[in-house]
Amino acid sequence: DALLQRGRDGPYNVAGGQSQPLSSMLEGLIRASGRQVAVVVSQERFREEASQPMEISVERLKEDTGWRPERGLEQLY
Repeated sequence: DALLQRGRDGPYNVAGGQSQPLSSMLEGLIRASGRQVAVVVSQERFREEASQPMEISVERLKEDTGWRPERGLEQLY
């Protein structure tokens, strides 16, 4: 409701406010799925800089709605 009333055009990020490597997010999603999944890394497509923690800003959402994260991603798995 707050986004409809006070939101601006464009995307909003919803995140827990803490950086995590993509590999740890993938591990959590696999655990949550309850399935055995083989992760294969293609060396020709792998970029070292891509393995750095992801930084996602939720400032726009906070400013426009007052929203604050209550749970981290690991609590959602």
